[in-house]
Amino acid sequence: DMHPGAIIKAGLFLDHAHGVVIGETAVIGERTTMLHGVTLGGTGKDNCGKRRHPTIGDDCVIGAGSTILGDIMIGDRCVIGAQA
Repeated sequence: DMHPGAIIKAGLFLDHAHGVVIGETAVIGERTTMLHGVTLGGTGKDNCGKRRHPTIGDDCVIGAGSTILGDIMIGDRCVIGAQA
């Protein structure tokens, strides 16, 4: 489930994309790899028009089943382990 408002830059690789959720204000950098079951979601709080979802840098790998919530910045070339 990818919200059409999400910003997805060139080169996103979804390896076995089953169960991937990308929220409305999420930003995904270039050449990022996401495995199955990843959630880039909000916390459920009303942020009064501000970002509610994560920003992922360039060249990142996000492991299977990872959940990243809220307005957080994941820097370039980060690796997030499975089920994190």
